[in-house]
Amino acid sequence: MKPTLKWLNKEVAYMAAPVNTGFLIKNEKAVIVDTGLDKDHAKKILRLLESEGIRPVAIINTHSHADHCGGNAQLQKQLQLPVIAPVLEKPFMENPYLESLALFGGAHPPAALQNKFLQAKPSTVQEVFTTEQGSVVVDGFTIHLIPLPGHSMQQTGIFYEGILFSADVLLGKAYLDKHLIPFNADVNRHRSSLEMMREVSFDLCVPAHGEPMEQAMDLINRNVEALDFIDNWLLDHTHDASTIDQLLSSFCHEQQVGLDTISQYHLYRTAFAAHLSAMSEINKVKHMVEEACFKWQRVE
Repeated sequence: MKPTLKWLNKEVAYMAAPVNTGFLIKNEKAVIVDTGLDKDHAKKILRLLESEGIRPVAIINTHSHADHCGGNAQLQKQLQLPVIAPVLEKPFMENPYLESLALFGGAHPPAALQNKFLQAKPSTVQEVFTTEQGSVVVDGFTIHLIPLPGHSMQQTGIFYEGILFSADVLLGKAYLDKHLIPFNADVNRHRSSLEMMREVSFDLCVPAHGEPMEQAMDLINRNVEALDFIDNWLLDHTHDASTIDQLLSSFCHEQQVGLDTISQYHLYRTAFAAHLSAMSEINKVKHMVEEACFKWQRVE
């Protein structure tokens, strides 16, 4: 299907895709917000902008996951576009092997964990930002930065002319109903980001996966419910000390969650680890080593 430019206002548009790409546009120039999974997505971006007579001048990435920065390399190869990204996300974008390395616990990952869905093609980040600075100026565009960490360690929302590109802070109801286990690296920070979303005033919010929305409260509540469901399940199943693998296996069997690939296993396992770590910070669970196994137990 031929991609189309969907205008949100006079200076902001997006290309609908499995991972939406945003465009900040003025004077026939565009800053690209996230570039999709791979070179094919990048080529669609270029064809679309060329058909509209718009010249891309830079890329700004919300975070370093492959489906958000996988097109960077192709765009840099063809147009030498500068990339602007959060400072903590830069090492993973320039060295995507780190994503798989981290997912495999710091050990060299097997080939099945080194695929384009986990490792984007490397791209060079010319400029970094921290969300504390509040905004960044890119080729005359003043772009406001909304800190939304948790899904990744420095995920950042991009706010321009009333439009918020909210990255992966909000997952759709259909996804949550089907998969039950949203991926987050830091659950407590993700909870804070969901609360931050309640305070942000916008004309439209564009999630990475889904349609633009005028209000996000219902979806924020559904995402909080998804976190609460996992926390409560873990608390109910850690009266006896258990390993993460035992807990994950029990959850998937009880809730009929499909888990049959090494990538799914490590993503879900990391998500469970993030929940347990977050609850240990507020003294709801404790950890111990017993019989050469690392286990978690509810604090009674």
